[in-house]
Amino acid sequence: MSGSIAFSSPTPGVLPGSRRSMPETLRLTLNDAPERERLELHRQFFQRRGVRFGSLSMRFVTYDRGGQRRLGAIFEGEVVDLPDAVGHPAFPTTLEGLVSSSRGTVMDAARTALDRDDVFDWRVKRPRVLTPLFPASLLSPGSLDVERRVIGPEQEVPWPDGAAWLEYEPKVAAVLGLETSASEPFDPARHLFGFTLVNDWQARDSSGAPVVHADGLPIAIGHGTNDPVIGVEWGRRARALLEGAGADVRYRESPMAHSIDPEYLSELAGWLEDVLADR
Repeated sequence: MSGSIAFSSPTPGVLPGSRRSMPETLRLTLNDAPERERLELHRQFFQRRGVRFGSLSMRFVTYDRGGQRRLGAIFEGEVVDLPDAVGHPAFPTTLEGLVSSSRGTVMDAARTALDRDDVFDWRVKRPRVLTPLFPASLLSPGSLDVERRVIGPEQEVPWPDGAAWLEYEPKVAAVLGLETSASEPFDPARHLFGFTLVNDWQARDSSGAPVVHADGLPIAIGHGTNDPVIGVEWGRRARALLEGAGADVRYRESPMAHSIDPEYLSELAGWLEDVLADR
């Protein structure tokens, strides 16, 4: 997951620091001016362009402050400690807290803090950027139905067993501030907090086929030790392969030929109920 989240204001605007439409003379002035003068020139330019500075979109990051996750905002290419800039003890100190309380006065306080002349007093020197947030759930349409883990900057990606190479898939992720339900239609202005980038990946074997792991998948196998059609060694081999892939295998051998053990079948009825109850 990337290092920042862009919060989209309901009011149209531009990201702080955007200079795509600035004349060359103003761009040179901004680069050469002291920070406070640069901020004032930036403000004046956008006011002349008819864009209200206080209604702009914001970009948030999480950085390491003394071993703790800390909320920051990207402003003019710098990371600003947002809780310190706001200066209110009730303001969230983490991005997770901001997402869960991102309504009304909280976001207004963030905008007001970034609009003040002393915003650079809270600049973070050489920030170590972390994973922006750890979501309560991570949904990836079109991906395999497996556990989704979040790995941040400077963390190692564990190499999957059986993988010859990894195929990276950059994606735009929507961050929801409020959960939705089947009875409540999705309203972007109400439920959507912002967007971030995630770098998903798919493990592939030497042939290019996806590597699928059966981590924790419940599977039941029953085999007759006297089966003349499919020898018991095939059942034992299937058990070994599935357990090697991470599946939770329930295995039973019965002293019978090529048929179904009614005792094992009755036992599996309760097992299946337990499996479905956990889903």
